[in-house]
Amino acid sequence: MKTIWIDLKEVLLQDETEQTQAFARNVQNAVEVGVHHNNQVVDVYVPLPEKSFNFIRFGYEYLRHLTDCRSKITKVALHKMVGPGNLSLIHSEDVCLNSERYNFYTFPQLYYPDPCASVNGTSSPCPPDIPFDNSVSVNSGLPVFHSDSGWMLAITINYVDFRDKFVIGPVGLENHLPTKTEISPLDFGAVGDDIADDWFALSQTIAYAQANNLPINLLNRTYAFSNTLEIDKPSGVIDKGLILANGRLHFTNQVGTAIHVGKSRGEIPVVSMENISILGASDIGLDLSRSNNSSFHKVSISGGFSVGLRVLGSLFNDFRDCNFIGNQVNVQISGYEDGRDWVRSNDNNFWSCNLANPTGTAAVYIGELTTSRDLCGSNNIFHSCDFEGFAQRAVVIDGGHGTSFINCRFERPGTNTQIMVLLKASGESTRFMNCWFIVGANSNIALEVESGHRHVKVINSRIGIPQGTGSSHVEIAHAW
Repeated sequence: MKTIWIDLKEVLLQDETEQTQAFARNVQNAVEVGVHHNNQVVDVYVPLPEKSFNFIRFGYEYLRHLTDCRSKITKVALHKMVGPGNLSLIHSEDVCLNSERYNFYTFPQLYYPDPCASVNGTSSPCPPDIPFDNSVSVNSGLPVFHSDSGWMLAITINYVDFRDKFVIGPVGLENHLPTKTEISPLDFGAVGDDIADDWFALSQTIAYAQANNLPINLLNRTYAFSNTLEIDKPSGVIDKGLILANGRLHFTNQVGTAIHVGKSRGEIPVVSMENISILGASDIGLDLSRSNNSSFHKVSISGGFSVGLRVLGSLFNDFRDCNFIGNQVNVQISGYEDGRDWVRSNDNNFWSCNLANPTGTAAVYIGELTTSRDLCGSNNIFHSCDFEGFAQRAVVIDGGHGTSFINCRFERPGTNTQIMVLLKASGESTRFMNCWFIVGANSNIALEVESGHRHVKVINSRIGIPQGTGSSHVEIAHAW
């Protein structure tokens, strides 16, 4: 713990001409505050330096005159100066402090998450979609405040007798290293019953975890949420990567993206997910837009998203033992338009993943779904993956270069599946090594390569015809 003590020579007293201000006896760096009238309320303002801190700690002592009446400190508040003489309240607590022995008070006693600080890394302005909510409290863990010029600590004193005085100070900003090894959304007010909307608590959990480099443990609960969860690397925060594990995230909105991992403000984020299920039936389940070197282990995306996993302009991501099931398109890999350049998705690896039962175009679609575009992704590899139960196609490559399928199985096509794997003209250099195509009753082409899709290699692969299917014409159709 490090405490930064504030020079109280700069303390501002309400109605300065009515106050006495002097250093208190035997107390270093403190002020003695009193009034000239009975039943008067005084606010003492302490300007805060430009520091990041967890708590404010200040000393106080009630110097009571010998009467039956008792004055007291009634409120402690944190303000932001937003204009000349205009203070905006960040957080306040009602207190009752009138100890006649010198004592310390630590503020805040309960941390109310401040999305202005946690999400932006600054004090203002608040994002319009994450309002400041005083009803949410943290059960454990440490707050993080990022003050800049114009932040004030306000101490409200209610004087009953004008002869009473209070010693205020010293005042210090405490900067703690995180004492927790992990956090959960329950620390931030989440319910985790798959009924209550836990979006705000989840957003606060993500922001706090990134600010303090702490992993998030979902504690094997199901969290319903109705707005997109944004995972970005905030500017000015040393983020080693967000770790999210052990639970289910249920997106209840019928439109939009459940989880977006991407570059919108800061540097390219890094994410690690393990034992996570993403459920829903909206547009996109997990959207990786400019996310590099992230890892996903035993992640499941299902329920009927238009696209389960969308990878846009992302590099060197690793997917192991993942399940992408029952979405219209289980996985889409394409490029990202950042306003200046078209950034491809390159060198992403899928290991032992199950890409089953897509209800739409394909289990895996490499390219743009609405338009055809060259160079959407390069050198993406599927290792020992299963493609099964597809309604139309197992794989469509439309703009992918250097895609590899190694030790993969393509099986159980739907009744309307005539072509299992389609390599369109805009792609090239696709290879299949040690793969097995098991066709269905109505399938007559395991692999079709359009003219223009060059450099296709099929090595040590085989086509199986199940007995009793009646299939008599199964081939690898090619135009190379």
